[in-house]
Amino acid sequence: MVIQKIYEQYASEVIAYITKNSGNVEDARDIMQEALLYMHKIAHNKPDFTITTTFQAYFMTVVRGNWLNELKKRSRTKVTVVQDELLPIMDQIESYEDMEESKRQLQLLDSCFKELPTSCQEVIRLSWEGIGMEEVSQKLNVSYGYARKRKCKCLEKLVKLIKFKSSIL
Repeated sequence: MVIQKIYEQYASEVIAYITKNSGNVEDARDIMQEALLYMHKIAHNKPDFTITTTFQAYFMTVVRGNWLNELKKRSRTKVTVVQDELLPIMDQIESYEDMEESKRQLQLLDSCFKELPTSCQEVIRLSWEGIGMEEVSQKLNVSYGYARKRKCKCLEKLVKLIKFKSSIL
């Protein structure tokens, strides 16, 4: 579900960037996939990793880096990032206040998530990792219907916690 949203929101931007820079649609799809895998690996291996810009700015930075590396491999010549290449990235970065607000919201989500029972954390974490509910039910050794119901109830608890805590802040 999250991956699908990312594709819906950013695929056209990635395709436009890659096709304008010596690539084709297939290259764009490959680079987008590599960027998502890279970001998943970073988030999984570094639990304290935090994005300090918008998701879009970070994602497109990863895409650009991967594409430059791909061009470098293809041409076997050194590709350097010139200052002009960094300007569009800088344009995408929101103001400092917006970044701080995003950071605050992520911290709120994280603290509320940690207050949930371990079983809730597990079912939500697995579903956020893009694992289907069929596989989640198998991993948790429960029925498919129970896993779906549990996920729903746990997400309700998380939303209520977030709403409560954000109302008192």
